[in-house]
Amino acid sequence: MADREPLDCPLPLRLTRRELDRLDALAKRITVGSRNAIARKALQLGVAVLEKHPERIVGVAVKRPRRKTGR
Repeated sequence: MADREPLDCPLPLRLTRRELDRLDALAKRITVGSRNAIARKALQLGVAVLEKHPERIVGVAVKRPRRKTGR
């Protein structure tokens, strides 16, 4: 799970107890990475999904600019 980029940008993050419990449970199941590494990977995966489907963050369609058709 090791990325080769330096981890030089801190991101203070507040979680609910349930979210932290879920992260801890994953860290017990995925023993090749630290809890911090697992959280970073989850963030990367989540960001990738939101980049493709931004409407998932609010559960409704997000208006996108109309494509020009040349008409």
